[in-house]
Amino acid sequence: MQSDLEYWYWLTLEFSEQVVDIREQFPLFPSSESLAIASSLGIEYPKYPGTNVMFVLPTDVLVTLKQPDGKFRLAARTLKYQAELDDPKTRRRTLEKFELERAVWRSRGVSDWAIVTDQVIGKTLAANLQWLRKAAHPQRHLLQPALRKAYKDYLKYYCSSERTLASVIRSTATAVTLPYEDGVMMFKDLVWTKEVLINLRVDSLALTGPCPSLSFPAPVVTEKVA
Repeated sequence: MQSDLEYWYWLTLEFSEQVVDIREQFPLFPSSESLAIASSLGIEYPKYPGTNVMFVLPTDVLVTLKQPDGKFRLAARTLKYQAELDDPKTRRRTLEKFELERAVWRSRGVSDWAIVTDQVIGKTLAANLQWLRKAAHPQRHLLQPALRKAYKDYLKYYCSSERTLASVIRSTATAVTLPYEDGVMMFKDLVWTKEVLINLRVDSLALTGPCPSLSFPAPVVTEKVA
């Protein structure tokens, strides 16, 4: 079962345009190389409690990222609640294991390794992505390009921080002759697909709250090949 932290981070990865593949609980099996690395770091290689069986180091998330130049690279992420990371009883040993994990990945050519905590993600971003994710696969009639363009045009006209988000969506939905529920779904999908941009780390999305600041990126124009 996923922890809240694992689900929150999975949402941030799914929302990212750089991420092309997500592998969870990627195992680093003990090997002569990893044992040598532990020895060089002065770290006792972890074992399963009460046994001499070497522990399989799990990397919580291994991500494949697409870079601006079109090439791909791997990034390894270990997830930990900040409170657990700060626990004085286990902190030293936890950090030793993480240092070993980082070194093993570096030996495999993966230098992008990091710890992700709940504080890194933030409650606002986590809550926003959970709310938006429910509309990641809208009904077909909400995918019509002309309807989406008209919706964005009216949304831009009606958006105001002096109105609630629900009020802005209701006016926009009425203008394009959509039921309010479809209007909410359309709004979520446009933000999820980044056709409407919001600072999701700062602005809390709530229908009864104020309409956040919205921006509307210009559509990408694809030239026809002769």
